[in-house]
Amino acid sequence: MLPTAALLLAAAAAVQATDGCGSPPELSLGELRSEYKDQNNFSVGDVVKYACQPGYLKHPGVPFSITCLESGEWTEAPDICKRKSHRLVGQPQRHCQLSQQRVAWSGEVPVCQRIPCPPPPEISHGGHSQPLKEGFYYGSAVIYVCDLGYQLTGEASIYCTTEDGQTGVWSGPLPECAVVQCPPPPAIANGKHSAQALEAFPSGTSVHYSCDPGYSLFRRGFIHCTESGTWSLPYPQCTDGCGDPPKLSFAKLRNESETQNGFPVGKSVSFACLPGYFKVPRLSHIITCLQNRTWSEAPEFCKRKSCAHLEEPENGRVIVGTDLLFGSTVNYICEEGYVLIGQPQRQCELSAKHVAWSGDAPICQIILCPPPPSILHGKRNHHLKEEFSYGSSVTYTCSEGYQLIEEDFIYCTTKDGQTGVWSGPPPQCTEVQCLPAPTITNGKHNGQAMEAFTSGMSVRYRCDPGYSLIGEAQLHCTESGAWSHPAPQCKVSAIGCVAPVVQNGRVAVRKLSYRPGDTVTVECDPGYILKGTHVSQCQAGGTWDPPVPSCATTMQCLPPPAIANGKHSAKPTDTFNSGTSILYTCKPGYALVGVASIYCTVSGAWSRPLPRCTVVSCESPEIENGGVIEFQPVYRPGDIVEVGCDDGYIPTSTQKSQCQFGGRWDPPVPSCESEREMRLPEM
Repeated sequence: MLPTAALLLAAAAAVQATDGCGSPPELSLGELRSEYKDQNNFSVGDVVKYACQPGYLKHPGVPFSITCLESGEWTEAPDICKRKSHRLVGQPQRHCQLSQQRVAWSGEVPVCQRIPCPPPPEISHGGHSQPLKEGFYYGSAVIYVCDLGYQLTGEASIYCTTEDGQTGVWSGPLPECAVVQCPPPPAIANGKHSAQALEAFPSGTSVHYSCDPGYSLFRRGFIHCTESGTWSLPYPQCTDGCGDPPKLSFAKLRNESETQNGFPVGKSVSFACLPGYFKVPRLSHIITCLQNRTWSEAPEFCKRKSCAHLEEPENGRVIVGTDLLFGSTVNYICEEGYVLIGQPQRQCELSAKHVAWSGDAPICQIILCPPPPSILHGKRNHHLKEEFSYGSSVTYTCSEGYQLIEEDFIYCTTKDGQTGVWSGPPPQCTEVQCLPAPTITNGKHNGQAMEAFTSGMSVRYRCDPGYSLIGEAQLHCTESGAWSHPAPQCKVSAIGCVAPVVQNGRVAVRKLSYRPGDTVTVECDPGYILKGTHVSQCQAGGTWDPPVPSCATTMQCLPPPAIANGKHSAKPTDTFNSGTSILYTCKPGYALVGVASIYCTVSGAWSRPLPRCTVVSCESPEIENGGVIEFQPVYRPGDIVEVGCDDGYIPTSTQKSQCQFGGRWDPPVPSCESEREMRLPEM
């Protein structure tokens, strides 16, 4: 046990140790207030306060103070000083002062602005993450990256801060971008590289390897320095056998051959057909490393598979470039007057384990024109029709008393092959006028005082006493701007009528003279139609009533056009008036495409389009797990096909199939069945 005196001394020391605290600790972001700076001893429970250093602010609501404990130690100081992110703009102090007879605060209220930084500094061979940003403020950060072939040294990011609480500066130091370099390229056994004379190998440098005599290069013959400063893998190798097997456009190495580390003399590798190809029977898919360290020649043992035969779109055609095999393309075009809706091109491409044409087949849609324009003082036919397709026409007629200028019709056509437009502006209708009515000797008409004679106006002639009227007593101005008949004549009175003369026609029973009451019947020549009544009667005054009719021409069509591999129903002696129709038929082995009949239009032209005769062909056989060996885009009657199957499949028949008239194959095209299933023994 300790002596009593020692115990008393220890207790006194303990009392002295807990008598109070010494000087408060110094803080990195705060400083003691002035009232505590000269004091060295503090009693238990005393509290001292700190203030944040210039450029820093105290967190609101948290006291910045420490307390002296009974242990003689100070409590831990809180971390509440934060660097200023705003600066004061204006006077920091205001005084309450007289303003006239009142008191008011001096000056303007200051404002707090975010502390700005200048744009981040640039670095060589690199840049930062915000090159387009315009303003950078306290707390903003940017990240630097290097250009390709360079690597970053130092901290990648810097941030906007402040040292005086007023001006923004960027933290430092800036990172740098150094060139990425690789170590010297690795050496390989029995070979060498092409960069013996180089001292540095920056990123992107390529080095090529070659083998010593008697050795072959295996895998790739070069490596390059990567962006990470290492050489690309795998490294080349020199072996005493063959190098890499040749790369074939139609096949690839089987998996077991790809993983081999070398190919000694006598080693064989096998290939498998690429997707879209099928194996040709009797051709080997294996090559061997020969004694001269080269690979045996690989025959073309894989052929492209064939896509299905394409049907031609209605009113269009399919243009086959070379064939219908995998990878080939076909183009679609439309006949004149039709526009293509859809993709104009399709490609024979992979579809699961087979090949098929890409997309959907386009269609040929007839080109439409907007409704034809109307005209003043006239009208058009088909006024109730809503759609006007390519080739259709409309005919205009004028109201009574008006005549057409230029052609009486327009038709729907196209300039760009896409949009329908009318062939031209419509005709115009102008008022019809005749010349002054002709005067006659020994007579006159009742229109002497008139100045203009428009369509429909008429004049009546009469003879002086003692004269009889020969001809038409009344003339009218026709729609063509001519008088309806020649002017009559006044001759010494005589009984009877002059025999009528009809151009392009005749009187059924003709006499030299006709007495009042006699009648005549008029007939027109072929190709002409009667305008007026058939029968006219001789009047006492020597005129015919009703007036003798006239014969007008009708439009006819030329003989119908011929079509290839077909004929029409017309005879060589036939005539073809407006409305006449004929029928087309095809020769045996051909099929009719389009409308079989055409008709003679009012304009004297045959309706369009003409039908055509196409040969009846056989569809290209679609063979699962195989294909046709000698492929043709189109098979005509008499063509023969032979089938080849994929590796592991055999044809069900060795017979060849022939295309027959009617589009069928005889004998039927064989299929490709699994070789294993075909050879299973019967139980």
